[in-house]
Amino acid sequence: MENRVFSSNLTNPMGNAAQLSAFLDNSNGLQNSSPKFTSFTLPYTLPANQPYRHSFSAFEPDGDSLVYRAAQPTTGSFTAPAACGTPIQYATYPAGQFQDPITGQLVSYPAGQFSIAFPVLSFQAVNGVAVPYYNLNATTGELLTTPLAQVGDYSAPVQIDEYRRLNGIWILIGQVTRDVPYGVRNPGTNRNPTISSLQMAGAAPQPVEQAVVVRPGQSVSLTLTATDPDAGQALQLSSDVAAVVPGASFQAQGTNQGVLTWQVPATLPLGRYTVAVTVADNNCLQSGFEVRTLTFLVSNRTLATQGGRPQVLSAYPLPFHDRVQFKLPTAAVQPVTITDNLGRLVTTLKSRSDGSVEWLPSTDVAPGTYFARPADGGYVCRLLRQ
Repeated sequence: MENRVFSSNLTNPMGNAAQLSAFLDNSNGLQNSSPKFTSFTLPYTLPANQPYRHSFSAFEPDGDSLVYRAAQPTTGSFTAPAACGTPIQYATYPAGQFQDPITGQLVSYPAGQFSIAFPVLSFQAVNGVAVPYYNLNATTGELLTTPLAQVGDYSAPVQIDEYRRLNGIWILIGQVTRDVPYGVRNPGTNRNPTISSLQMAGAAPQPVEQAVVVRPGQSVSLTLTATDPDAGQALQLSSDVAAVVPGASFQAQGTNQGVLTWQVPATLPLGRYTVAVTVADNNCLQSGFEVRTLTFLVSNRTLATQGGRPQVLSAYPLPFHDRVQFKLPTAAVQPVTITDNLGRLVTTLKSRSDGSVEWLPSTDVAPGTYFARPADGGYVCRLLRQ
């Protein structure tokens, strides 16, 4: 929990006390360790009105399945226990205009009200229409936004639901929440850096979005390289993994690289684990930055045993109804085909220049499972429509 006294998206933020809660199901003799957030960096955007990436990823030492979701800010009181957990009402925002940084379109948006799913004033232009853009990946905790140039702090709680498979049924056994202010600062002209490549010692470079496959007991070393669209800036990579992940450490190298080393515990359960790495530039007065999610797949298989199977990408939200989004590892405009469960072509899309793809299926597309693939066939994204 961080200071939310000046939250621009809440009504009467100074008149509401903070309320924290946690949930743990220890019935039937369950033993459990709560997930721990792997980045202590607070999200803020500088400058505004440009794509921004943050990570709320957590490390779960028991190998339980984690689901990330935006949460409701609540208030509590020492003098009125009945008020604990009372939702704080969201404020409204006026109509305005913004220029989409990807398409360059100047688009108007109507007045509205902030909400759990839209706590920050952030839009994308889709066919000339302003579409809310606050995408929290339910699988990895990665957040993608394009906040407008409305300087201020916004309350943006994130909740992690922890599930364990017991007797063939997924059971909710715990919840943790991080209630943070999302800061939007002076627009300026500085642009955010990005972590652009990842390379495991002795292997070829791979996309940052691709899971790193490791075995229990293995020692792995990853070199991460960052780039900045503004020439002449020095970059600094950092990570809080040493304080959270057993056997992990991080060391900055030079002006644009860092090395993450992890001695994977031999007793760590098989499964997916995520950590966060931050890159910041040295812009004065305030630096631009991004916090990136890295995924490890702890498996008894190695990369060599996986053959030519395509890399599976994550989409959000899943399941979806009106629209779904995902991102290709290659930042380029390229065709993407959508097929149904029988391999029949449904539609063909094009990715944006940053590799992101959005599908808004027509009303005649029935609920079910669909698959998205770029032309090279190296990646596949499973889409489940409700």
